[in-house]
Amino acid sequence: MEVGKAWDQKVWLALCGAGSAGMTSWMSDATKAALSFVRHTLKEGDRCTVFSVRDVPRREVAITADRALVEKAIGGIKPSGRTSLYDAIASATRELREEKVRKAIVILSDGGDTSSVMSFQEIDRLSKEAGIPLYFIPHYSGAPSPHPELNRINPPSRESGAP
Repeated sequence: MEVGKAWDQKVWLALCGAGSAGMTSWMSDATKAALSFVRHTLKEGDRCTVFSVRDVPRREVAITADRALVEKAIGGIKPSGRTSLYDAIASATRELREEKVRKAIVILSDGGDTSSVMSFQEIDRLSKEAGIPLYFIPHYSGAPSPHPELNRINPPSRESGAP
């Protein structure tokens, strides 16, 4: 398949954005980073769903091609609770796994997880089985240093197709 043709294929994305209380100081910057990602990455016909990472991950908007709805969902995330990063990744994986299109999960996070029910090994297995690449965006203006766990998370993202 030619690179140009692959780029032209539609993609379905799950965007997992930090929404825990630990993000209070950085939420404005994280929101700007997520909005910039959506505005500069999604093309006509691409679809996106948004999950906030908190005690219990919350789907802020169902999969949609409506970019304005996605942006509104991102802007509406208010920090509260603890960080269930792995549970959010598992939820996004379940949302996308049956789709027969190009798909990916993009995570804006420092990599910390304080309250997931799912383990690292479980999300690693789920994402690989579903063939969904994980893309981590740990750095944005004002972000805390990446959590040491991020080094453990990045290998499966590379194995599942991420650069």
